[in-house]
Amino acid sequence: MIKPINPKNLVLLIRLNSLISKLTHLNHNTEALHLFSLHPKPDQYTIASALSACANLQNSVAGKQLHAHATVAGFRPNLNLCNSLLAFYAKCCDPNSSHQVFDEITKPDVYSWTTLLSSYTKCGMVHEACKIFDRMPETNVVSWNAIINGCAEHGHADTSLQFFREMRSSGISPDRYTYASVLSLCSCEEMVNLGMVTHGLVIRSGVLLKVSVVNSLVSMYLGFGLIEEAYWLFEEALVRDDITFNGMISGLVDQGRNVEALMVFKDMQIGPWRPSDLTFVSVLSACSSTKMVTLGDQVYALVTKSGLGSSIPVCNSAITMYSSCQDLQKAYCLFMEMTDKDLVSWNSIITGFSQLNCHLESISLFLQMRRLGVQPDEFTLGTLFAGANFLTPEFAKTIQAFASKYGFLPRTTVYNALVSAYMKLGKVSAEWASHRGLCAVLSIAGLKIETQFSNSKPLSQHLCKQVISSTWERSSLLYSETWA
Repeated sequence: MIKPINPKNLVLLIRLNSLISKLTHLNHNTEALHLFSLHPKPDQYTIASALSACANLQNSVAGKQLHAHATVAGFRPNLNLCNSLLAFYAKCCDPNSSHQVFDEITKPDVYSWTTLLSSYTKCGMVHEACKIFDRMPETNVVSWNAIINGCAEHGHADTSLQFFREMRSSGISPDRYTYASVLSLCSCEEMVNLGMVTHGLVIRSGVLLKVSVVNSLVSMYLGFGLIEEAYWLFEEALVRDDITFNGMISGLVDQGRNVEALMVFKDMQIGPWRPSDLTFVSVLSACSSTKMVTLGDQVYALVTKSGLGSSIPVCNSAITMYSSCQDLQKAYCLFMEMTDKDLVSWNSIITGFSQLNCHLESISLFLQMRRLGVQPDEFTLGTLFAGANFLTPEFAKTIQAFASKYGFLPRTTVYNALVSAYMKLGKVSAEWASHRGLCAVLSIAGLKIETQFSNSKPLSQHLCKQVISSTWERSSLLYSETWA
């Protein structure tokens, strides 16, 4: 039995509850939990606010302790506390616990149902979520958004679109979150018509003034390859944020429109928007493609000024940019200054040296990479094999042995690079290729180029016979040209 609170402490309790709730809403969750720990006698409202902080931090241990405390303290499972528990377990991806809490609620409201549904969609259990949605006695726009977005995020595009159609038929008007989810599904050319229709619905609904919808539309048109439409929408948008600029810049870079991407970045600097590490990765890539090393220097200076100089993806992009602009000294200095390096960092600097025919340096970096325990991938090995003119047969065999040991040789790209390397070294024979079973995985284009390059007609004929025996249609052109 819970003892009544002393009236003298009631005002203090209300103030503390209000402060904890405010800290949680401001996302100061650690501070909120610290204040809760100082609470002499928390009530169910205190626990509900503390559970929100645990949910935001995804601190499952602390949240379960609060749940146990509420049970031991004898708090009745009222709607407010149970909904907070539902939200906590949903964010921690624990649908079983969510369902147990839900079953304790005498009269669940639409928020309870929607939160239970979300706990299943968050874990990818879309089928179970659909069953819960069908059982809901009433729905609102939030519950429709939960099922539409949940299906969309986990690859159930058709189901998501079917729910969208049912939502409109039910008389509930879609909002910006609905349209953002539906537009995210329109990312390939086959969905152009649906995307256009949805854009029309967006205009009629008036949610085009919401930045999340603008971002989704820009991303959609870029996905369609309709650059002019995306650019026009971007320019005419009344609301834009950092995500809008990042999406436009990266989309233009992906389409090879690097100069326009740099112009958008310039506009971004003029306004109140702040470039992020994603922005700089795209912009440095544009500088790399256009060989604008001076502009690249200026961009990297902005990176340092923005406090993003330690970002691994940004540094990797800068290394690639300097290498592409044939400034290996800056690329190498930047690489050496990196406190933390990943595989992409090593691949970027090794590729930079290899592309400028500094193959001994790239080999040296590879050996250093191995000494530090960094495991290369097929891209690393392909880059090293590309410098076969400068490799000794012994070192080529060492790389081949490494590729075989770690399971890279079944991959077509590594096999092609390996054959290319041995051909350039003049160490390939028909028996060698047959012994290693290369014929099953060699790409036709790579084989055609290398056999012509090496003028090794006996080997060409041998490999063609092997390939033709299994795939005549793909090999007929190569066969005829090799025997020509």
